[in-house]
Amino acid sequence: MIEVRKATLEDAKIMGEIHYYTWLSTYARLIDEGFLKSRSLQKSIDMFRQMECKNHLVLTLDNQVVGLIGYGPSREESLPDYGEIIGLYVLKAYQKQGFGKTLLEHALEELRNMGYYKLFLWVLAENQQAIRFYEANGFYHDGETKQLLLGKPVLEKRYQRKESYGTNN
Repeated sequence: MIEVRKATLEDAKIMGEIHYYTWLSTYARLIDEGFLKSRSLQKSIDMFRQMECKNHLVLTLDNQVVGLIGYGPSREESLPDYGEIIGLYVLKAYQKQGFGKTLLEHALEELRNMGYYKLFLWVLAENQQAIRFYEANGFYHDGETKQLLLGKPVLEKRYQRKESYGTNN
């Protein structure tokens, strides 16, 4: 049985595990190997504990958490009226089964409940699997990019939803 629910502090450990192992599998050839090796499972768990898992949803399959999504108000000064998808992680064994789309749809509902009817996210320019996923779910690259230093410089692209969603256009 599939369930999507708000994350609780008790989920911090499994969320940290999903975050950590998904980073290793997804970014192995996309970002600096030394940077990936500097990350730790404990740092990921601590990150979710410190934020108290707020503005996160988890997807469970037969009561086992297999994915998560973070969302909230925009962190970009140029998009103050937007909601933001901060991260979407599904364990590799459960990818391409519709769980990411389910998490995204639930996060959109949460953002609407928070009063956000436009949204954006950032994605690594090299992460073609994520780009295909977001484009298939109504996002487009709006032309904005930024460079991050993850051991070595990497480029991120900003994606927005093609149109406003909900009733407040």
